[in-house]
Amino acid sequence: MFICRSNNEPQIKTTETPISDISRTELEPVILKSKTKKNENDEARFFRVFADLIGIDYLQAKKIEKPIDTDLVELPCDYRKLSFEPKIQLMLRQILEALDSDFEYGNTSLASHIDGFIIDHPVIGNRIIEFDEEQHFTPSRKYTIDILAENLESPYFQEYLKICNDTAYLNSEVFPKHRISAGMRTVPANIKEFREWLDMSAKSSGYVEAKNGFPYHGGRISQRAYYDTLRDVAHLAKENDHLNPPLRFAKKTLENAYYKSFKNISDEELAEGIKKLLWTFFDIKLI
Repeated sequence: MFICRSNNEPQIKTTETPISDISRTELEPVILKSKTKKNENDEARFFRVFADLIGIDYLQAKKIEKPIDTDLVELPCDYRKLSFEPKIQLMLRQILEALDSDFEYGNTSLASHIDGFIIDHPVIGNRIIEFDEEQHFTPSRKYTIDILAENLESPYFQEYLKICNDTAYLNSEVFPKHRISAGMRTVPANIKEFREWLDMSAKSSGYVEAKNGFPYHGGRISQRAYYDTLRDVAHLAKENDHLNPPLRFAKKTLENAYYKSFKNISDEELAEGIKKLLWTFFDIKLI
């Protein structure tokens, strides 16, 4: 049976209790049907376990060989092609100006690049679901969430800002994902300072190259932050009024909960962690 305290806009939880400190008696034991597959990466394992929790028929995800049906969501890379209310349009413009965008994105759809999609679940409804690994927690992403959090409520904003501001994590995990060996003592105050740091610290490569809409060294990092932002707000467009707010799960949050790297978290622990995050962050309880 599925129980949900709220199937509408999620509310920010005021507690800072780590998910590992929540009593195990609040949730029923998890019985998994699937097993780890050979050469399975972290994202694929996350979605395999998630599918066990909610039912494979309710989930599409590229990593479990169920490609996203692009008709499920309208997600052009140019936000101006979606029908957002004026407040959201102004916010997205502010975000793009903060990222030094030239607003030239082309006509690409991002629908097929979504990590996962929950379809017609009796409690969770229709939602984008993302599993965010190290490369997503950059200073560029921090700048976008700062602005998002000034305008909208979402249960993961504060958790994600905490990760983005963790310089030890940036230096040991995030920057190596972008093939950047240099480290920083503090997070730059804005994109100008971050770009200056990248110019001094990062060699030219596909990980930091210029991209459509972001024609500068480090553009790929800003583009990813912008694309993540579009997924954050896709449900607010008139074209996507069938969607509930997205679900986001940070790999780092799960690692912090169990005090070990993701690869050392068992499938049973992962399932338990997902259930606790659904409950504590999104007010969704699976039994």
